[in-house]
Amino acid sequence: MAIHILPSNLANKIAAGEVIERPSSVVKELVENSLDAGAGRIELELEDGGARLIRVVDDGCGMDADDLALAFAGHATSKLTDEEDLFDITTMGFRGEALASIGAVSHARIVSRTPPSDSGHEVEVEDGVISPVKACGAPVGTQVEVRNLFYNVPVRKKFLKTTATEMAHITEAVTRLALVRPDIHFVLKHNGRRVFNLPPAADRAQRIGEFFGREVADNLIPLAGREPELEIEGFLLPPSIDRRNTRMQYTFVNGRYVRNKTLMHAIAEAYRQLMTSARRPVCFLFLTLPPRQVDVNVHPTKLEVRFRRPREVHQQVLGAMRDCLRQARITPQVALAEPEPDPARESVRRAIGDFFAGQSEASSQGARPGPGGSGAPGRAPAAQPRHEVRFGNCMQVLDSFIIEEVADGLNIIDQHALHERILYNKTKPRLAEGPLNSQQLLVPDVVELPKQEFFAVMDLQEDLARFGLEMESFGDRSVIVRSFPQILGNFDAKSFFEELLAELEGPRGARKVDGRLEKILQLMACRAAVKAGQRLSPRQLRDLLEQRAEAGESGNCPHGRPTTIHLSRAELDRKFHRT
Repeated sequence: MAIHILPSNLANKIAAGEVIERPSSVVKELVENSLDAGAGRIELELEDGGARLIRVVDDGCGMDADDLALAFAGHATSKLTDEEDLFDITTMGFRGEALASIGAVSHARIVSRTPPSDSGHEVEVEDGVISPVKACGAPVGTQVEVRNLFYNVPVRKKFLKTTATEMAHITEAVTRLALVRPDIHFVLKHNGRRVFNLPPAADRAQRIGEFFGREVADNLIPLAGREPELEIEGFLLPPSIDRRNTRMQYTFVNGRYVRNKTLMHAIAEAYRQLMTSARRPVCFLFLTLPPRQVDVNVHPTKLEVRFRRPREVHQQVLGAMRDCLRQARITPQVALAEPEPDPARESVRRAIGDFFAGQSEASSQGARPGPGGSGAPGRAPAAQPRHEVRFGNCMQVLDSFIIEEVADGLNIIDQHALHERILYNKTKPRLAEGPLNSQQLLVPDVVELPKQEFFAVMDLQEDLARFGLEMESFGDRSVIVRSFPQILGNFDAKSFFEELLAELEGPRGARKVDGRLEKILQLMACRAAVKAGQRLSPRQLRDLLEQRAEAGESGNCPHGRPTTIHLSRAELDRKFHRT
């Protein structure tokens, strides 16, 4: 096959695949251009999550007719002149491919006017074809319109998610830019409705509070550190305000939001002895260092950077964070108690005592006990004759496992995994019959969420209603919860939403409806099941095993972990050298 040069419009579409992933990518590139133009006010107008329209209007320095003629051309930029400039980048954008990529996959238009000019100029591009520049009326600054994104790349358009999900991505992109520039007035509108209007803030702490609410704003711990070639600023949150993932770790280098392994490891190390390994801290770090000490040209979206001296940066950031937490007197919270000689052995001893007490109780009653108390998985089975599988010969050990005697050996059962599978098996077929039974809240619960999480939660409104969770939006970023599924018992809406978004990977996790319903079902079964470390009575143990027989397949929990490990009599004999 002969080698040939690709047509420019096809080459730009391929380049767009690297730079323009979804509407939020367009928003990021355009707003960065506005910041580079010295704008003091940036207004975004969107329709249908940016798929139909993205309009970014700024009051920056604008472009003249000559600049507009090159704006949509590939590798055209005003921010680099020679190779040496790559090592001294001080602007947000610099590659020169963003507008060309946007123009290749949309109907785009730029209207701009410079302060000295009496009139503005405009240029359009459609399917990579650039129109002649013409004069028009316009205020000082630049307006970029991007319509019908991916109209000529149907495969890419098909992968766009719901409007609420795309808005979650866009809000996250604007959040990152607005946090680093609290001096800028940001306005965001969607389908004619104002999402937020953020005038210039007094400082970053105020801007953080505007996005993440009172809980975060009231607990910010100022961070500051200076080294010869590194300035560290920002805010840490105490370990009590944590998350299940690192989504609330905002790291910026020279005004650019980045994800860097060196910084993420330093954050984890700073909090390592202050919180459990399953949780992640919340923090906002702003690093400033000479441009030649960092390479921002390692990824098309400029999301990743490479430090020239990563070890020094790691040590300096870690040291500054540890000093900050030490001065704030953030220490691990430890409950003091009398030491036990052997907790595991004591747990087994108590379990054996309860087991024989339960056997004695069952023998004395000689009939099926009544319903269990509050928190019991259900009723205990009636006494059964001793046949091949001696159902009911069981006990709890380590407050987490059930040892069950069967005809040919022992079953070791994970009580949480088994109960989770039982609830999952019972609940899934009921969804096909209609919404699950719900519990109305006497006082509706108002949950304040970060703006990007608000859109992600509202995207799940119809799905959650099928489970009996009724909610509606309240203002720009709060949700009113009016009822919750009875299966959940004590319900904490805020932590439930946090866990659900973590399961769905936040705004990135929008999937097909069936996939979302499965994740919600798994989470509800997990939350409602008895926990590891939860003490169960003999009646509860026997009842759990009875429900296992009624619920059908129970070899694994919904997440795939085994519920039961079987030890045969033959294997036990071998372990004790009886064979």
